[in-house]
Amino acid sequence: MPDSRFCFIVAKGNEYLVLSQLNHFASGHGTNSEEIRELQELQKTCYTFFHVITTHDLSSVFLSPKSRDYLDKMMQLLLQSACHHEDILVRKACVQIFIRLIKDWCTRPDVEAKVPGFRSFIIDGFATNCCFYSALEKSFEFHDANTLILFGEIVLAQKVMYEKFGDGFLHFVTNCFTTAHCPQDVAAQYCQKLKGNDMKALRSFYQSLIENLRLRRQQNGNLVFQIARINQVYDSPDRRRHDMVVDPMNTEKLRRFLAAYLLFGSGGVDVIAPFLL
Repeated sequence: MPDSRFCFIVAKGNEYLVLSQLNHFASGHGTNSEEIRELQELQKTCYTFFHVITTHDLSSVFLSPKSRDYLDKMMQLLLQSACHHEDILVRKACVQIFIRLIKDWCTRPDVEAKVPGFRSFIIDGFATNCCFYSALEKSFEFHDANTLILFGEIVLAQKVMYEKFGDGFLHFVTNCFTTAHCPQDVAAQYCQKLKGNDMKALRSFYQSLIENLRLRRQQNGNLVFQIARINQVYDSPDRRRHDMVVDPMNTEKLRRFLAAYLLFGSGGVDVIAPFLL
């Protein structure tokens, strides 16, 4: 069995900070390219080591007395990389690590937690930020083969979380989707597919859901920006500026449109839009 202290040698002090902020350095804010390359290699070695430990049923090494002090830093580093690392293959490896840890460390709700706080971290941190919000980012490109593989691991992670957490996870999914203005019937359909055994259908449905939410966010964001701009011009004391930009006949409708969005979110826009066009 490997020495658990070695697992966290990169998580100590400055080394941990360097590894966790490597993407920032690589964006041009760091030192010379040779140093960045060495740090990238060190980081990949770190993730490879974590991956080997977890996939060979050795995750208990992370729970030894000498290792527990570094467990939180390790989890934060893995979560950050699973969500934002520039290398899709590294992100995939981090998601796979989390899947193994969920299987090894998470128990039924009626059983004492093997790792106190880990279940909450997985739901509030991993499920929310990696499995949902990171997939909503424009940089998550479904036309890329490696990204599709990563997406498959994300869907598998959700299936594993449902198997471990049961209806509690379904409740979380529903709330998370509702916060993102996902229609309730769509969220309910996804929960039903999560309960089933057809992983291909689950993956296809979730991809469609993510793409639709991404499009909705983009449309609503553009809409709010445009209406806010018109509102700003309309309130300007410069009447010439107003007459050049805003059609006076439509100003009141636009104000109502903005009010509907601010009061009711995208649902309010959906309801009022047909009457304003």
